[in-house]
Amino acid sequence: VRNEESRFLLSGGFLYEWSHGSGDVFQGRGDGVWNFFLTTGKGFGKNHFVGTIGWELPNNGSAESESIFYSLHLDREIADGIYVLTEFTGIEYVESGKAFPGVNMEGGDLINLGAGDVAGNHFASWAIGGAWKPNRHLSIGAAYEIPVTNRKDFMDNRVTANLSLFY
Repeated sequence: VRNEESRFLLSGGFLYEWSHGSGDVFQGRGDGVWNFFLTTGKGFGKNHFVGTIGWELPNNGSAESESIFYSLHLDREIADGIYVLTEFTGIEYVESGKAFPGVNMEGGDLINLGAGDVAGNHFASWAIGGAWKPNRHLSIGAAYEIPVTNRKDFMDNRVTANLSLFY
């Protein structure tokens, strides 16, 4: 659903990540993972909100963990093509894998370890950053992110950066 007049967007979809990589670096386990998601966006004035909720469902629950994830993004254009932003993201593990029995931490949005004792764990983080959009075909951004829950798993803090090309 896209309504340019009211600046509203609603989109659903799915991704499939096939199993690949080396087991030496905790990759290539399982039989792939399905990622189902629903995203909404709304513009109001110089502000933009984007929210996403999704479900990560492994084909082989004994190799990888199952989780629900969410993300909330808010930005504001402060000058022509320059934006400040904040994001809040989280993951709720609904079913543990069996690849690593007794392990009670997962790899967050980076890697699905299939840890054996993560069901019920919740991780959330908060980020602040900015973006520059010099034209309608290019966006460059960066953000600094920290955990906001007692559970940190593999994240102490991180900086992420992106370069997006639009056509």
